[in-house]
Amino acid sequence: MRETSKDGPESDKYYKTRMEQTNTLYEYTNKTTFSNDVVATTHTGIHPHFQGNFHAIYNGSFFYVAENSDVTEHLKIIRYSLQQRKQVAEIELPYSSQLSAALYSTQGPGAPESTSKVDLATDENGLWAIYALPNIGNTIVVKIETDENSFEMTIVYGWNITIGHKHAGDMFIICGVLYAVDSVRHRDTKIRLGLDLYRRKLLTIDLPFTNPFKLTSWVSYNPRSKELFTLDDGNLLIYPVKHSGLPPL
Repeated sequence: MRETSKDGPESDKYYKTRMEQTNTLYEYTNKTTFSNDVVATTHTGIHPHFQGNFHAIYNGSFFYVAENSDVTEHLKIIRYSLQQRKQVAEIELPYSSQLSAALYSTQGPGAPESTSKVDLATDENGLWAIYALPNIGNTIVVKIETDENSFEMTIVYGWNITIGHKHAGDMFIICGVLYAVDSVRHRDTKIRLGLDLYRRKLLTIDLPFTNPFKLTSWVSYNPRSKELFTLDDGNLLIYPVKHSGLPPL
């Protein structure tokens, strides 16, 4: 992960978590130290622990979904300040449940089961959360405003999308458009879903996409660097993104 806000600090830094250590965030000085696993700072004892691997670094904070065994409660996003090294805010996701299915399709025998129930995404508009509507399979997307003075988080928009998340290998958002990758297990695949969230309009697209190592576990867009990051069988791959933009509303 990298800082994704244009106003956020220290854009050269990289961050990562490990599935077996759900209360630790590793911080790296730059891409070289990240590639060589030379840790600069370790944020330990993060509480509550995090769940899954679709986290985000935005405006100097680490955003993640709290691990919780209480099935009666909603899924909750935690905001952890990297500078203060502590939790500074939290927010519940509407219509979510601890019983919600893990996101996306594993697509193939032997593929590891996803454990992520929420995909935290960032684009030019800010922070988003993608998750499943319990018992139905629809995809929920909410837009989250983050206050940089009080650290508070507020949900300002929400969409109940009748496209099932299990039909996609992964999703990401660019310029307010939700994109879905068909597969994260096939070497050659497609991006065929583009949904303009603000205009509530399906876009006609047919873009090639590749998983060179056929085991992609994470796809994320960084609006600061205009790059698409993927983690494919432990290999961090970076793709520059070029787009012409959309006409004004």
